[in-house]
Amino acid sequence: MTDPVLRIKNLSFSFDDDLLKRINLELSAQEIVLINGKSGCGKTTLLRLIYGEIGEDEQWNSIHLSGRKETAPYQWKQSDWIGFVQQDPEMQICTNRIEDEIRFGLENIELDSDEIEKRIDFYLDKLGLTERREQSVHGLSGGQKQRLILAAILAMQPKLVLLDEPLAQLDQFAAAEFTDFLDQMRREQHCSFIIVEHRTEQLEAIADQKFTLEEGRLKSYRAYPERYRSLELPATDSRVLHTTGLSFRIDDIPILRQINFTVNAGDCIALLGENGSGKTTLIQALAGLLSCQGTVEISESFAVVFQNPDLMLIENSVKREIPDKEIIAAMDLLDHRKHHPLILSKGQRLRAAVGSILKRGMDLLILDEPTSGQDIDHINQMLNAIE
Repeated sequence: MTDPVLRIKNLSFSFDDDLLKRINLELSAQEIVLINGKSGCGKTTLLRLIYGEIGEDEQWNSIHLSGRKETAPYQWKQSDWIGFVQQDPEMQICTNRIEDEIRFGLENIELDSDEIEKRIDFYLDKLGLTERREQSVHGLSGGQKQRLILAAILAMQPKLVLLDEPLAQLDQFAAAEFTDFLDQMRREQHCSFIIVEHRTEQLEAIADQKFTLEEGRLKSYRAYPERYRSLELPATDSRVLHTTGLSFRIDDIPILRQINFTVNAGDCIALLGENGSGKTTLIQALAGLLSCQGTVEISESFAVVFQNPDLMLIENSVKREIPDKEIIAAMDLLDHRKHHPLILSKGQRLRAAVGSILKRGMDLLILDEPTSGQDIDHINQMLNAIE
């Protein structure tokens, strides 16, 4: 019987209070482990401990990787053994060109040039990015960047890959393709995965083990219903946004074409579209961050919450970001009001960013993927606060 790829025995970790309590887990080759749980329950912390990014001897001695005798994370954290796709792809991008992002890691492990090009071609084809291989990474959507980071890690053929909410920025079709891709990679590359995710419905079908992280422990898996409450805001005829013929191009490629629409005070508009379809570009255009054709008439009192909340959190505590205690409570951040915002989970940081905007009483609030990193209860709490 072969040794498990990963064995965790009685792993505990504290930060102010007991965040993880006696975690036990075994993962065999080609297995997929799926973990869900409410925002801020410690899922990302668990992945960071496994990866060796945080922790001390007490934690590291509880984590055993097959075939590795070392007990210090800097000795086991090697690209041919373990990879980590984090929540924010911007933090992991190393190059400017799409193909170079995959090439970078392969050159660092000193593969020969023919093998490097072979792997680049393979993963670009899997991502549907072959025709864009020489374009800038920064022209990709958040979801596309996250898939590119995964491809760059898989190209180095590690035995274990950790994924922190890989579906958070993917549309329904891209999420299905991503799930199929993971299933294929675990079979073809004999790779194992630990996936932390709120959107679990599609991943459940390929997972060999499923757990819910709750009260610091891995418990029997419990799926969360994905039902969002509706927003009921009073409609008015007071215009807060109007566009006429709004168009934008990148490298002669049309991204926005003749966008015409109006938003009145009290309107709640959901803008849906596939990854890379131009949703974030439209938000940037509305905010005046891009030089576009056409016109944008927008209220002077508006605010935008972008995909990356870290760019908006500038204070050294949650209560300084959100002085209004009622809004802090509405964002379920009362227990963290004295904490620095940047040590919170991705979902908590996003709620802090939204809360910091709500306190200002804007006429128009534009949110770019506000449900990313949120469990269903916190999504509905956020909608209540917005309403």
